[in-house]
Amino acid sequence: PGQVFSVAWTNDGNYIVTALKTRLVKIWNAHTGECVGTLEGHTDYVNQALVSSDGTKIASCSHDKTIKIWDFETHKCIKTLERHDDGVLSIGWTKDGARIVGGDFYYFVKVWNVETGQCEHTEERHSGAVR
Repeated sequence: PGQVFSVAWTNDGNYIVTALKTRLVKIWNAHTGECVGTLEGHTDYVNQALVSSDGTKIASCSHDKTIKIWDFETHKCIKTLERHDDGVLSIGWTKDGARIVGGDFYYFVKVWNVETGQCEHTEERHSGAVR
């Protein structure tokens, strides 16, 4: 199984998404407890995984300095965002799912365009790791 670093519900309450120390993201049926998907691709701990508000994508962030965007249905990685300088500790979706914000261990916050994969903005360095 592996140590769980984060847990999140889908908006409809039918699934739970977990981020694991074993470099995996797992999708669970909230009613049966069955694992219905495993997302593989990170090369270090996965710190957080969140589902977009429309339920079509999952974002995950990792100590491997990346944020990955996954298709919820196919479980395939559709984009990897790679300009963080250190492990990404936390992420958040905009309500419309067009952008993701990521906070890293090196004290930076970056805003990403999900469609283009481009970093649109980097916040000034914070005084500590951004969780």
